[in-house]
Parts: sequence; structure tokens; C-alpha cells
Amino acid sequence: MGLRTSALFANGGRPSPRRRTALVTCLLLAPLSAQAYSLFPLGGDQYLKWGDNTAGTAGGEVTWSFIPAGTSGSALYCGDACPGTSLDSLNIENGPGLGYTSTLLTDLESYITAAMDEWAQYANITFTKVGDNGVAINDAGAVPPDTGQIRIGVFAFASGGGAVGYAPPPNGGTGSGDILFDANSFYAFNSGGEGDPFDAGSTAPNDFETLLLHELGHAIGMAHPPHTPGGDCPVMDVDGECYGKINRELDADDIAGIQFLYGEATVVPLPTSVWLFGSALIGVLGLARRREA
Repeated sequence: MGLRTSALFANGGRPSPRRRTALVTCLLLAPLSAQAYSLFPLGGDQYLKWGDNTAGTAGGEVTWSFIPAGTSGSALYCGDACPGTSLDSLNIENGPGLGYTSTLLTDLESYITAAMDEWAQYANITFTKVGDNGVAINDAGAVPPDTGQIRIGVFAFASGGGAVGYAPPPNGGTGSGDILFDANSFYAFNSGGEGDPFDAGSTAPNDFETLLLHELGHAIGMAHPPHTPGGDCPVMDVDGECYGKINRELDADDIAGIQFLYGEATVVPLPTSVWLFGSALIGVLGLARRREA
């Protein structure tokens, strides 16, 4: 079975116990750093990551794709997170206490690309969307150009949950880096700001943007860090008081961890004011770190 970490929340409004895998028990608290972050160590300076497995090397261009509805799961790789065949929609809350609408995952693409941009603006890794021909999860053929390296889709989890993110290669097969959402769970786009609690009256246990950014962190090599009661809440920390808060921006711990894996981003996005001024002088400046094929 593929090694995964997860922020799995039950169908109701309270979190179920969060599941860990064997790999999580051997997480490395990065040495020589004031920041607390955890990774997936292979030994020495080698880690589960994209590109070369040596820490500090570029991840390069990582492709991603939507898993089409009807794609076969893999009991051996993802077990109760991918039974049967894939679906295409999630239950999105209309507003606190206003019920839910079944929403195509593909209609949420802008949030997915925003999460990728959030990680990519700090680390030497880029993301490119490609097509997906529906090869079964973890099939030997589930590789480019037939699928993305990271595949994002929906299954009806057999044991309830919110989402799982699989660590990057080498992690047991082509399912490395996949992100799966639970069709039986419920999601919201909470209205508060960064660090605010979820909306009062909401019955959705998952803020979609917060959960997505967290699972994408797993897919590129970040794990759950040690929880410090009363401390900051990195995106990768979902324990204690960090649960139930809007967390859509990386903090210093998340940034330190991803830069340890991939190095710093080679292109730094300019502030909006600078962009507007510069574009008036020199026209279009190629700042995008994510390209769509």
C-alpha cells in the first residue's frame, strides 16, 4: 500500500481520529533549523520528493491531471481511500446551514492552481496541467504522457474522511503524489480570513482551500510536524487548536521545509503595485510559474 498522510475528517461536524502510516513514525525533524517541519526521509540526504531525491535539488516541472470519473481504484495501493471507481463531484456547502450542492471537482480548478502557486512561489518546483486517459490508480501505465505525475480525483471512501495525499516518489508505484477527496464528506469555502475559525453554523468539517493546500504539501514531500500547543499553526499541522482554522497561506515552518527539499524559488512574484507599474513600461512580463498544457 502506498504511504500516505491525511487530514481525514468525518462526515459530520467533528474530526475523526487522524490516521498515520508507518512512514510517519520515522519522520525527520529537520536539523540545523529554527523551524519545525517534518519530511519523509530515505536516509542520509535523500527524501521522498520530486526530481532528484537529494535534499535541496530542484523539483523541476511536475505535471498534474484530474482523474476522470470511472477510473479504477487500487485496493493494494490506496485501500479504503479508492474503492471501486472514481467519481467526479464533491458536496460543497452553499453557506452556513444552507445545505450543499454537488460540485464537479473540475469546476474547482482555480483553487487547485492557487494552492500550487502558493507552494511554488517559495520553492524551486513548477506545476503543469496535462490530460488524463483514466488509467487505473497506481497502474504501471499511469505516467506521463497518459496521466499527470500528480493525479487529483474523487472516490467514495469506505471508512469516511476528507482527503488523503500520497508522498512523492519513490513511494510504491505510480500512485505517488496522488490526492484523493472523499465524495461522502462535506466541504466549505469559509468566509473568514487567515487564522480565523470556520464559519459559525457551518456543518462542513473541511475548509476546501485549507485541506487542499495541506494535501498538496504531502504530495510534494511535506509531512505532519510535531504539534506545539499554543504555537503557530503551519499548513501541515492539523492537530489541537490548529484544527478548525482557515489556513490558506504557508508560514515560516512550511516555507523552511519546502525550501529544504527543493531550494528557493528561482522566480519571485512581484507585488501587484510593482507589476502594474512595470507592465505599463515594458509590457507583459513572464512571471507565471505554472503552465497549462
